[in-house]
Amino acid sequence: MGRIQSGKSTLLHTLVLGLTATFGADQLQFQCLDADGGIAALPQVSAADHTEEAVAELLAQVEARIEERRKLFANGIGTIDRYRRLRRERPDALPDADHSETFLFIDGWSWFAGWVPGLAEAVVRIAEGLKFGVHVLVTARRWSELPEQLLELVPGRVELSLAEPSESLLDPELSASLPATGWALHAGRAFQVAQPKLDDVADEDITELVASISTGTDRPPAPPPAAARPGTPPGLFPLLARADVTAFDPRWTGSPARCRGATGRCSAAGRTARRSWT
Repeated sequence: MGRIQSGKSTLLHTLVLGLTATFGADQLQFQCLDADGGIAALPQVSAADHTEEAVAELLAQVEARIEERRKLFANGIGTIDRYRRLRRERPDALPDADHSETFLFIDGWSWFAGWVPGLAEAVVRIAEGLKFGVHVLVTARRWSELPEQLLELVPGRVELSLAEPSESLLDPELSASLPATGWALHAGRAFQVAQPKLDDVADEDITELVASISTGTDRPPAPPPAAARPGTPPGLFPLLARADVTAFDPRWTGSPARCRGATGRCSAAGRTARRSWT
């Protein structure tokens, strides 16, 4: 959630590019309603054309996948954990079908909802498919744009800078202190959104990065994650639980601090401040 130019699309593109660069098509797929089409060239992304028929067909495909898995689970699999274990360890025990985690990606809720009949009802039905390995990612400018039923089904919430911080569902006070672009709130913490790019590519151009991920065949596997800190609650971003990741305490005043060295001293908004880490 966030105002125009707050970084919503950048956050989703970072997530999609990171996942597709790390996991194969047998593990995850994205079904996208993407207003600008920036990631449509990725092999694990199926993007609908901007027509009612194409959007309806994509939504129907996702709903059909949920129904297939519902029947599969009823025939002895039972839970998503057992399903994932079979997919990982005994793929031969699963029927010949697509068993990847499926993400419905809608970048620009109000734009699509404004001209696609039945979008809200279909997405609410799809959001109930989490227990079958189907996930929903949605961006919007304000929480009031989303149907109440959908909000009830989406526990993982991220807020970038809002036009009206008082409308925050996470923390209105912290929301008011967020910079206009690139910072967001989740699970009581603030984090800075990474811009997906290559060193020799313009900031706003991810074309070469998408092409690199699409054609690369010799990428080494990702390293195993570091052990989580004891007592760290699960959240939308499991990186926060890693022992080799630090998270900035978001209760700053002014602009985010820039820290150097291990002294714990920071320079923020022209004055010295104490660094606080969780």
